[in-house]
Amino acid sequence: METLEFKASDLRIHREWLDGVWKMADGTPLHETASKQDEANPDQTQQDTKEPMNENISKNISDTQRLTRARAKNLREQNKNE
Repeated sequence: METLEFKASDLRIHREWLDGVWKMADGTPLHETASKQDEANPDQTQQDTKEPMNENISKNISDTQRLTRARAKNLREQNKNE
């Protein structure tokens, strides 16, 4: 039997694209869970926001997910300020 070692930061939350929105596996829209995740784990949020905020398209899906999460956070903050 092969044993794999990995860090907790290597794990990703399962999401599905349904009805034009990224949703959690339980059907909850991603934008509703994002604020809960930010409150539950502020250290992870800080790690995610270290990524540069740009419009480069990444071929690596994990990089794209991090940029998308950070961009969603920026949009939420912009909406609060308006």
